[in-house]
Amino acid sequence: MTPREALYYVCLELGPPKTNRDDNITHYEARLRDSIRVIQNFIMYHDDSHHEIPASADEYRHRERNKG
Repeated sequence: MTPREALYYVCLELGPPKTNRDDNITHYEARLRDSIRVIQNFIMYHDDSHHEIPASADEYRHRERNKG
């Protein structure tokens, strides 16, 4: 599973964001919303960069084992 797929499934479980305003949601909901945005930005940054990143956690573990 790729990081993008993992984020997709988390967002499916949480449902669509209710609002972008902080005055009518709980602190927990605001923190969760902001956390999702940070992960989205991280994924977008790495997808757009020229660095080769593993497609999945399994591929990452495989690369780490074969480095030595």
